[in-house]
Amino acid sequence: DVNYYPGFVRKAVTFTIDDGRVDTDTIFLDIVRPAGIIGTFNIMSANKSGLTLYEGYEIANHHKLHCLPMRDGFDYSKIEIKDEIFNRDTSDPAYIYKTTTEGLYYIDYRQYTDAYDYAYWHSIAENETYVEYIDITKAQIEEIYGEGSVVGFAYPHGQLNQYVKQY
Repeated sequence: DVNYYPGFVRKAVTFTIDDGRVDTDTIFLDIVRPAGIIGTFNIMSANKSGLTLYEGYEIANHHKLHCLPMRDGFDYSKIEIKDEIFNRDTSDPAYIYKTTTEGLYYIDYRQYTDAYDYAYWHSIAENETYVEYIDITKAQIEEIYGEGSVVGFAYPHGQLNQYVKQY
């Protein structure tokens, strides 16, 4: 019988926390650490002030840009890309807006889902930019927390495409 968690127990409670916010993670860890509850922190960027905060916990990469990948099967050529400065309040949801980061744009999230009835702007990256920043973020986190400290990758918003999945 090999159906045991560490410590030879059959039931376990774990957690995953996104974004690596030291201020809120500190409060959370003050509660769960004394109880011995373990889990994973999905970190978007390295933060030296949290160097010892995550000691004893698993660290996963959560993408520095926290963007969506380009969606499989969606014809982006039908959407005009604007060079003008993006403004969350006045930009037209019918367009994609360039950012200062090459290969990164703002898109109305409703083009991904019909879950919103208002303009919900989010960043979206071309495949090459997306995977480039996976590596950049991992290297930056491991520079602070040590080589091999990043054990996984958590897709922002749970979104992925076949290119990113294969990578």
